[in-house]
Amino acid sequence: SEYQYQEGRRRFDRYYHTTTGTMGTMEPPIVADDSLSSNTAFTAFNVLLIAAAMMTLYAIRTALLVLRKFDSARYPPVAAGGFRKHMAMAMSTEMPFWLLEQCNRLNTRIFQLTFPVSATNFFFIISDMATFRQIMTDPTTEKPSRLYNKLNNISGSSTILTLNGEPWQSKRKAAAHAFSSRHIRRMSTVALVKTEAWIEQTLSSHVRDGTPFDVSKEMLTIILAQICETAFEYQMSHQEANDFKINLDLALDEFTKQDPVNPLRKYMPASWLPDRQRAIVAVDWIRNLIERMVEQYNKSANHVEGSVIQLIMQSDRFASHKEKVAQLYEFLLAGHDTTAYSIAWILKSLADHPDEQSRLRVALRRSADNWSQCEELKCVIKEGMRLRPVARSIRVLGRDVVTADKKVLPAGSIAAFHFLPLFRDPAVFDKPDEFVPGRWVNPTKAMTDFAPFAMGKQNCMGQSLAQSNMLTIVARIISAYELSVVKEGKAVYNLTLKPTGVLLRARKL
Repeated sequence: SEYQYQEGRRRFDRYYHTTTGTMGTMEPPIVADDSLSSNTAFTAFNVLLIAAAMMTLYAIRTALLVLRKFDSARYPPVAAGGFRKHMAMAMSTEMPFWLLEQCNRLNTRIFQLTFPVSATNFFFIISDMATFRQIMTDPTTEKPSRLYNKLNNISGSSTILTLNGEPWQSKRKAAAHAFSSRHIRRMSTVALVKTEAWIEQTLSSHVRDGTPFDVSKEMLTIILAQICETAFEYQMSHQEANDFKINLDLALDEFTKQDPVNPLRKYMPASWLPDRQRAIVAVDWIRNLIERMVEQYNKSANHVEGSVIQLIMQSDRFASHKEKVAQLYEFLLAGHDTTAYSIAWILKSLADHPDEQSRLRVALRRSADNWSQCEELKCVIKEGMRLRPVARSIRVLGRDVVTADKKVLPAGSIAAFHFLPLFRDPAVFDKPDEFVPGRWVNPTKAMTDFAPFAMGKQNCMGQSLAQSNMLTIVARIISAYELSVVKEGKAVYNLTLKPTGVLLRARKL
């Protein structure tokens, strides 16, 4: 080193000037420098000591950050069970119902979950309507990129759903015209046509034979056919529709449930995780489906001006082919199952409540010329989405939030809104676990915060289409058929809450 070199020069100069004659020309003797060795050892010891001190301070800081979560006087309580239980429930198909149970057990609508990948950060479950509005309408609130970017593993690139700031705003603006009132009317007309075709080709045979139908699968068939035709200018085959549903479930389970709570999965050999292998193959299958849609669009000379695929393929806001495919992927993913499952749950609720079903049918016959203006139908749609909402939303707080009971939600925390416990808040909804469409005739001020499509600047851009489809399809079926439940099935959560194995019987009136 430079220090050793300079020290050697000084020792040689001292030796040279103190010798005489030929001795002055002699090479300096090589003498072991014990002081230099001891200095080097001392320096190394200091480095190790400083490193150990820094690691100790970091460990103490981390421990304090973790322990502060349990300061119940300042922050909301932590749900029972510890991080193992919380991880297990985050990957469970019963997650929303477990959260509702925790609300009742803790006697609070806001509490914490703990995950090892974010041990020092707060992760709050928000099931309080007032806090929901406060956070969602705060302009400093954004989507947590670390969590939403998991969806990029499916789509292949960043999309409107996963972006924040100017890139999000730019791409959303480019696609917004596809959901104008003119296009909503066009797409709703196609939804009615697809429903009529389903009644003629499928439901009629079930009615004739007295056999039940799987309401979830059938509504998915209608909505997929409508969206592919109106948004993507593509006629999806029956086989493609079935394969799409299977592959999407595999992809969502891995990349939206397993991966976020266990990020080490992506570093493990694929051969160790057969579920992940299957999910990767499923993602490739869906991307190939989107590529077929794009290829057919490019070959066609006739396009619908302002359709989703037309706006995206011609927009320079999506810089590459990969980005365009990813955005189409997202619209197909987000646009079909939430609407289809919502309709399925509404039909199931009406089948569970024959009196409400009869009351709605009478109202529909009074307003047969314009179902969309039927107030009883609007109340049924709202109540069905309140009782069994299919979605959830997540945000990262841009500033400290203080709740009604003076608890602090620090800036930078994750706030998750699972709509099922949120919309069953007993402080807002009387008899929250019951199907009561009449509650919406004269809603309270607190009930006006009901927002199943989220609220604020990053709400669902396709909500008008979804609501229009619900009004159209529910009205067409209930106006002509009496529904009853043959098999209850169960609710399964996998990014959306879907009715699995629910069988209904229809009787033509």
